[in-house]
Amino acid sequence: MGLKRCGISLPFKAPTYATIAGLLTVEDEPYAKDLANKLADAVGKDMAAAIRDGHSGVARRSLRFLACLSCSAMVSPISVAEYILVLLDAALHELTQANRSEYGVHCRGEFLAEIALNALPWAAPLLAERAPEELAKILDAARNIAEAWKASTWRCVAPATSKRCVEVFSELLEATFVLKNNDWQCAETIIPRPYEEFGVELSGGHEILMAPLVIPGHSKLTRYSAPRFRLFLVNPKPEARDLQKDMKGGDSKLFTMGLASDRTLMEKHVLRAYIVDIVDNFSSNHVMAAERLLTFPMLNNVDGEIVEGLFSQLCAMPDPNFAPVYYGTLFVDLCRVKDSRLPVKLLTAVEAMFQDAGLFDPESFDRLTEWFSFHLSNFEYKWNWSDWALYADADMVEKFPFRALFCKDVLSRCIRLSYYERILDIVPEEMKYFLPPKPSSGNKSRFDDTVNDSLMSVVTGKDKQEAKVVMERLCTLIPIRSVPPEPKLQQKAEADANNGRLTSLIRAILLAGCKTLSHFDTVAERYLALLLQMAEAGGAEARRLVTLEVSCFWSEVHIRQMYVLDKLSMRRVIDGLAIIDSVLSEQRADGQNMVALDDDELKKNLSQSSRWEMIRLVMQRARARENGARTELTAASQAAAAANEGEIERAEARLENAKSGTERAKKEISELLLFSFRRLFYLCQKLLRKDKSSEDDDMEKSEYNQNLPGFDDKPVWFWRCLGMIRELARKHPRHLPSIVEQLESDTGDAREQHQELWDSFDIIKEVDGCALLPKVW
Repeated sequence: MGLKRCGISLPFKAPTYATIAGLLTVEDEPYAKDLANKLADAVGKDMAAAIRDGHSGVARRSLRFLACLSCSAMVSPISVAEYILVLLDAALHELTQANRSEYGVHCRGEFLAEIALNALPWAAPLLAERAPEELAKILDAARNIAEAWKASTWRCVAPATSKRCVEVFSELLEATFVLKNNDWQCAETIIPRPYEEFGVELSGGHEILMAPLVIPGHSKLTRYSAPRFRLFLVNPKPEARDLQKDMKGGDSKLFTMGLASDRTLMEKHVLRAYIVDIVDNFSSNHVMAAERLLTFPMLNNVDGEIVEGLFSQLCAMPDPNFAPVYYGTLFVDLCRVKDSRLPVKLLTAVEAMFQDAGLFDPESFDRLTEWFSFHLSNFEYKWNWSDWALYADADMVEKFPFRALFCKDVLSRCIRLSYYERILDIVPEEMKYFLPPKPSSGNKSRFDDTVNDSLMSVVTGKDKQEAKVVMERLCTLIPIRSVPPEPKLQQKAEADANNGRLTSLIRAILLAGCKTLSHFDTVAERYLALLLQMAEAGGAEARRLVTLEVSCFWSEVHIRQMYVLDKLSMRRVIDGLAIIDSVLSEQRADGQNMVALDDDELKKNLSQSSRWEMIRLVMQRARARENGARTELTAASQAAAAANEGEIERAEARLENAKSGTERAKKEISELLLFSFRRLFYLCQKLLRKDKSSEDDDMEKSEYNQNLPGFDDKPVWFWRCLGMIRELARKHPRHLPSIVEQLESDTGDAREQHQELWDSFDIIKEVDGCALLPKVW
């Protein structure tokens, strides 16, 4: 139905389409009332389905359209008021202390309340006139929710500290009471009221009573959107308002920053919602999205709000609505418009990111550095690099480690998108301090030249041989050593020979495929069966050795290392556990030997963004396999339910296979999470324990540096570890119940000694109790 789709999707035009619907259905003819019933019923069903599925954006826009339809006399305002009250009552039930989940405030409460309160700017003026008692009940429910709401509970999904962001729902609560103090009115330039021009024509509207809204009970299978946060990167953060004063009908003073100072809090909130709606509704056409943002009537001269709105969506946790490249492309389109002042605001935002880099969550930090390098690649890497050259010094790096890390990560990502020599020529001489080592064609320090030369003659070139011949050559080069005739010794000798052959083969494949990625793909595919055979025979140790060889060979070219490990993992030669074990290892290769990392080396490794990228990639692949398995399970269940007598046996077999596949995928993610959490807790406790002797000195240094802008009191390695703990928790909420108890028993003795580490563990338990969706809608 076109009216429904346009009314829900187009933010500013919802009142216009509601007026059209009202005029079309105002007559007494049967078709008019039938159309009104169908439209109202369709919008109501869309909203109910969105609430059931946890899609707050669709539910919010649907209720807004229903409020507009009530202003056009097509839907009864009593029905709209009842819908809002039902949502608020359900939200309050979730937020009340007695009904909270075990570990924290249930995000279902915020999810339902935000949908309801967002409709008030459109619904409240008519309710104040036609249903004042219902509006008073709505206001009372909002007061109760404001008293129960605690934004601090959601630190696990905040993109930055409170200095740089604020929870959107907290702002909405404040705006609701300011709206009431302004007699529920918003400027017509913000919320148009075309139905007022047709008051006489619409006076005979049907005012349909909607079917009662039933909020489905919470299910462990349902996930809700995480609370949204608004970043402050262009406009300064406004002073905190006295919410209690607003609730009692106090002064409705206006903010004097950000959007125009003559706009109320709710008007500003509505305009920011329009920005979100435009980005969502034109996600398949970034050019049109940019055009609408720059030409939208109410968004003139609010470039700073557009910039902050896009960055807030890019940094949304656990995941943004769309791929980060969409927001990057949208920024490029916005900056290429002639005479646009948005690039000036973007410059201010980047400088804020740089100055306060340590205040961001590590995942937000990485998204922002990735975005900035992508943005620079579209503008020939032009930037005020000389402004950052000041920090290219060991003393400045020690004083401002997060700013230095920002420079280093941006330059590393620029090299990925271009090439080393080009970036070297662009940046000032001082900035070369932050450049990574020049990429090499592979580290051969672990190679046995005799074995490798012999293998290279049969795995590549004109004389390349099939897998059988290569295996014979391997057996000749690396025979099973002679041992006494004892089963255990013989098994160990066979395992050693197998692992030696496997590492020699993977070295030869790496060298043969080092020129291009396609070279590696071709050679690896040719000997994949042989790799799988030896990897399966060698078990976990063989997978660890293959991962080690790849990591050492491409130690200076991270993007190649990621690519090769990912390909081998997808082909099941290695697994995610082996990769994460390598990333968080306490050892490094020194020629043919493995040596323990000292504390400084370990901290340096844990500070590198490239290592955390690898963990993210491993978990992303595991989630994709789980999603695929769940999709197959759904299809198999439907096929089994619809199967006839001749198909039932095959359908049941498919269903059993789908169930076992889903269980394997779930088990894989749980094992990866448990291993990662255990290793991260262990490394943090080990390094913190060794640092305890210098704790007093560190505290004095921290107190001094807290006065410096952009410095966060955590060392980079610890900030990275805590960030990954939180990231893993918020991205995999449905797997947490099975591992929280095991983690509690693992690390319970260290709570008092390392309280901050345990605060992060408490966040894991909060996420477990919050039923988060893996995406913000």
